[in-house]
Amino acid sequence: MRPLSGPSTPRLLERLGVVLLLATALLPRARDFAAPFDREVEGWQGAFFAIAAVNYERMGLDSAAGYPVVGIDTMRPVSGTHLRIPREHWLVYANHPPLVPLMAWTSLVIFGPEGWQDAWLEDRAPVGIEPVVRLPFLPCHLLFLWALWWAVREARGAGTAMVALAIAAFTPVLVIYGTLVNYENAALPLVALAAGFHVRWTRDGERADLLAFALCIGAGVAVTWAPLLFLPAFALAAFGRGELKRGGAELLCGGLAAL
Repeated sequence: MRPLSGPSTPRLLERLGVVLLLATALLPRARDFAAPFDREVEGWQGAFFAIAAVNYERMGLDSAAGYPVVGIDTMRPVSGTHLRIPREHWLVYANHPPLVPLMAWTSLVIFGPEGWQDAWLEDRAPVGIEPVVRLPFLPCHLLFLWALWWAVREARGAGTAMVALAIAAFTPVLVIYGTLVNYENAALPLVALAAGFHVRWTRDGERADLLAFALCIGAGVAVTWAPLLFLPAFALAAFGRGELKRGGAELLCGGLAAL
């Protein structure tokens, strides 16, 4: 049976507990924030988007309709200048929308060390860009942890939500995401927020929650295609609670937002 109303507003002690857990979760996640890219998953993911950012600078944002070109030798010196290699040799990564590589590039444009965008002219890699490339993604991950707590609180109450946050804060595989430059870090908070609004919509029937749910799905799909796969699961959860109309509304509105 559905609860008649949602959980109460968090009290001061609960809010302090959430802040403490998030601060504690930050410590292991920020440990390697300024470290060089390593030779494992975290390193090659960061290097992938760093190369994309450099190519945005030397080839232009519109060179591949905003999608990142991730080849290293994309420009060749010719008669004292540099020209693009033939387009058929470009390595364009179009498996996902280009929002995440554009996030990494924007961070470098705003906060990058002096000369990072011109280092390629001297046939060298830019120095000191690792923390700047990672910068947008650590807040995204912390937002995911907060959104997870909020969504579980809406569904199961304050105690279960605090346990869920504690588990997520100290699960080793999630610690890796703290500095991971990739699509998951930007998409996960939107999926978690969608889950919370799904709970509120199926429980209370407020149209504002349905709108927020759809916007989260749409924003998630702008990051990567994976959030769209959660849409049928949310609708099935509503159907399982006997909320056929509300589940159908989620499919319709979430699907339209994803377009």
